[in-house]
Amino acid sequence: MSYSIHSRFRGTMLGMAVGEVANHPKLKAILSERAIDNSSQSGLLDSVLQGIKTLIALGKFDYEAWHKFMTKELTGNPIASPLTTLPISVFFHENELKLRQNLQLALVAIDRDEPESRDGTLAIGQAIAIALQAKSNPIEIISQAIAFVGTSPTATAAKLSQVKELLDERAGLERAIAQLGQPHELSSQIALAFFCYLSTPADFRLTVQRAAISDRSGVTSAIAGALSGAYNGVASIPVTQALAIGVTNQAEVLRLCDVLVAVWSGVYQQSDRATTNNQIVAIAAPKIVRRR
Repeated sequence: MSYSIHSRFRGTMLGMAVGEVANHPKLKAILSERAIDNSSQSGLLDSVLQGIKTLIALGKFDYEAWHKFMTKELTGNPIASPLTTLPISVFFHENELKLRQNLQLALVAIDRDEPESRDGTLAIGQAIAIALQAKSNPIEIISQAIAFVGTSPTATAAKLSQVKELLDERAGLERAIAQLGQPHELSSQIALAFFCYLSTPADFRLTVQRAAISDRSGVTSAIAGALSGAYNGVASIPVTQALAIGVTNQAEVLRLCDVLVAVWSGVYQQSDRATTNNQIVAIAAPKIVRRR
């Protein structure tokens, strides 16, 4: 099924946020009360939203701005870096050269250009870009992500190849967890996220649920949520799961995604405020819509 780019932008960011809290200890209480407004943001969500705001403000990726605004947002957890680049992945999803260049520069800007982090960021970024373009069958995404990373001695690259083998053999989650290693390692978290997403590509709820089982930290499910949300669009995210991040946070994620879509599309007059009913009116000059 084809989904609008607007829906896929929203699905990527909201999917990440929902996935991160999939193992929240108070999740059942939040869902049972439905209307709880858990307005406090996690460090990861705050970093992603800051990345979106930076792109909106400048209309492009800027190394100095990313270094200035993003470094202070990171909490010191090295696993945050591949996910904080999600705004770059969606903004440059049509231009593979700029996607690679800007993802790598973003990691350098926040002093997180270690090989494992770099390969993981490239794999996630390419998978998001492919999903947004809706050009490939989900099963082909893992091969394209591996190719985008290229020849590399990292554990991430090796485990992505193992994911492809597991998918080809239609292996179960238990075997994948046993084969892909410790869930506290970044390479394993990324590999398990890809496995959970690509083994149930059309089911956001099941993808996140399986990812949460494989890793209690929320990292694997956050990555899997972003991947599945990009492919299936925002409508695939159950309302009850979206409520888990709080009404205020959900509204802010969707609002900023709407503005980011407008800026990406080449809007002539931009604002960081949504119009009535959270709809963005994109007013563009002739031929202003172009690849970035």
